[in-house]
Amino acid sequence: GKKAFIYAEGVLLKRLDLGTNQEVDLLEGKMKIRVENGKIAVVETDCPRKVCMHVGWIRHPGETIICAPFKVAVQIEAEGEPSIDAVVF
Repeated sequence: GKKAFIYAEGVLLKRLDLGTNQEVDLLEGKMKIRVENGKIAVVETDCPRKVCMHVGWIRHPGETIICAPFKVAVQIEAEGEPSIDAVVF
C-alpha cells in the first residue's frame, strides 16, 4: 500500500491512500490534488508559474511534487521496508 503525504510549511496536512481515487482541495481552494489509479498530481493551482502542475503524475515511493510559492510538498511513501536502499547519480 502506497500513501501520499501532503505537507504545507513542514506540517502534515493530509495522508492519502493511493489505492482510492479521490480529489482534495487545499489552501482554501487555491490548490487541487487528484489521486487516480495509484498515482497523484496537482491538477489545479493559483500559484504564478504552475511548476507543480507541470510535474504531472507521480506514482513511485520517494517521488515528490513541490510548490515553492505555497510551500507545499506532496510525497509518496511505501508501507513496510523500502525496496531500494541507496541511489547514486
